[in-house]
Amino acid sequence: MKKRIFLWNISFVILIISTLSLISSVDMNEIQVKHHSTSYSYDQLIGQKSKDILFLRHFDETLETVEHDPISIESNKGFDEFAASENWSGNGTITNPYIIDGYNITNTGNLIKINNSDVFFQIKNCIFNGRGKGIGIVFNNVSNGCITNNSVFNNKIGIQLDYFSKKNTISENLISNNSLYGIEIGQDSELNIIKLNDLSENNIHNCQANDNGFYNRFAFNFWSDWIESDVDADGIIDESYSITGSANNNDTYPLSNPNPPQKHLLTDPIIINPINRKNLKGKVLIQWIEAIDSFKYNILYSLHFSKDRRIWKHLVSDLRTYDFIFDTMMVEDGFDYWIKVQASCLENDMTSTAFFGPFSVENIFTPFFRFIFALFIILIVVSLLFGVLLWRKRVSSPRKLLLDQVDKQKIRLGLCFGSFTDKGLIIQGKNENCPFSNHQLQSMLEYSAVLYQYGKEGDMYGPFPLTSLKEEERIITVSQEGWNFVSYWIKVIDDSIEDLRVTKHRGEVPAALLLFYSKQFDSIIMLYKKGICDTFNSVLKKYFKVSEITPDLLNQVEKQILSLILS
Repeated sequence: MKKRIFLWNISFVILIISTLSLISSVDMNEIQVKHHSTSYSYDQLIGQKSKDILFLRHFDETLETVEHDPISIESNKGFDEFAASENWSGNGTITNPYIIDGYNITNTGNLIKINNSDVFFQIKNCIFNGRGKGIGIVFNNVSNGCITNNSVFNNKIGIQLDYFSKKNTISENLISNNSLYGIEIGQDSELNIIKLNDLSENNIHNCQANDNGFYNRFAFNFWSDWIESDVDADGIIDESYSITGSANNNDTYPLSNPNPPQKHLLTDPIIINPINRKNLKGKVLIQWIEAIDSFKYNILYSLHFSKDRRIWKHLVSDLRTYDFIFDTMMVEDGFDYWIKVQASCLENDMTSTAFFGPFSVENIFTPFFRFIFALFIILIVVSLLFGVLLWRKRVSSPRKLLLDQVDKQKIRLGLCFGSFTDKGLIIQGKNENCPFSNHQLQSMLEYSAVLYQYGKEGDMYGPFPLTSLKEEERIITVSQEGWNFVSYWIKVIDDSIEDLRVTKHRGEVPAALLLFYSKQFDSIIMLYKKGICDTFNSVLKKYFKVSEITPDLLNQVEKQILSLILS
């Protein structure tokens, strides 16, 4: 019995000595994450091995967290509503992202799941403990998320990006003791950045990450299963860390220890678009995967192009985005070109570059062709303008001639008024400029009356050439053949008519105004046809009786028509 007690005491002393040795080796009594009444020890966070204590360099052991139930968000609208209910800071924009901060989610299943969202947000300073089940953080079709400074442990999968998730960043997290992968990227997920993380004891004896997506980038991560060798002692393992999955990806700069990199390095950008190197034309999207700075400095990008990779011509500078539209129309066809994307650190002169080429450009619209095409368009426009001016001149020339003749008193408008009476059509009067006799006017009035039978009042008929009258009457002289005339028919009141067959309705009888003018002004008269009709109508409404339509009134009508044309 005493021997057994002695052995128990010896074991207890050895245990105490071992514990004190472990504590002194890390220079701290206990690593705790406080959240109300719960404390997480080092063993709970990252496992049993004493060397794993170094993986906590990113995680604040004094961080205050709040216990929270698992979070599930669906769509941008759902994100906005959840953020409002949780009083998260930010508004989901690139300059003011939503902040999910300081949660302790210890549960089974998916601890935080976000679907179908492209708002900007950050998940930081949180604990995700899945109790050996589910996924810590899962994104499905999510963009613009940032996962930083979290502890994700004791899940099946630590962080999963799936179903077209792109342009997310996973940085400076402690991802440990997840039974499968620490990080898994699914099919069709692309352009995600995974940098400066501690990945420890995930998927024991197998690769800790899996990538089945496209153009995802791993850099400056610490992998607990890849710590040799670093011959040049620069803190970077000499061989890349291979990542399983169809992407055949790797971390080209795996850290030799989980401490922040002591050497300033800047990875090269990787040009991913365009893919085709032949017959580029028009505007082409140049797209690249961002360069990563080991010291987390900000980076700007500039683009250049060259025919020979010796003389580079500038395209653009100070880009903070990872794409640029290159207009191939600015270069000549028939040559091979190169594109250079240069990343520059803002804190010092360190740069890195990526090249695309050689590629050929074949535009139909070469600079010379564009010049010829532009010249052709200019000629067409000038021709059209010239044609319009010529047309205006042709249209305006009769009017200009009319103005000149009016100014020189070389033009007159003849007016004649006639109506039906008991004795038939009678000429009632004419103005002083009417160049025809009553006998001639009577023939013209009868001629227009034939056509009026098929028409209506209030409209103008003609023009009628005087040569259309019967030649055997020989009523037109040679000097009068240059005239045309139009007729305007209305109804007027004539109290002197006794034949009821003539005045069938309220004593009204048909009457006509004949307007005579020189043939060369046909286009002017037709142009102002409506205005002339309105003038006739307004005058005759004032003088509704036949007896009131005098030669003086017809002279006034002539002046009104001339004023209308000259206006």
